Amino acid sequence: MASCANANKYKICCDDLDLNSRYTTKDDPSLKQFTQFVLTQEHWNKKVSNYNTYDTNAGRDIYDNVNQADFEYFRDIIKGGQYWFCEVRFTNKNPPTLDRIDNSHCH
Repeated sequence: MASCANANKYKICCDDLDLNSRYTTKDDPSLKQFTQFVLTQEHWNKKVSNYNTYDTNAGRDIYDNVNQADFEYFRDIIKGGQYWFCEVRFTNKNPPTLDRIDNSHCH
């Protein structure tokens, strides 16, 4: 019974959710005052190392993973960028990540 009540609650909350819309929080401090995130080579090297470690421990192939040579490409993408869905800017408190869409693939 509790699971039915929970399912109904989420259905009511999501009835008017439009996946094709952009949702932003106008009162979010990251939209008003922010310190822009700057990707450094040191930060990138740590990210690459951590992604490789995670994928190796999970038994995934790391051959096609991002590597340290991709730094300039991602630095240019991230510079002045924002999250696609919520349009919140990349800041030091809200840094970008390389999220996997499908866990069967590497980073």
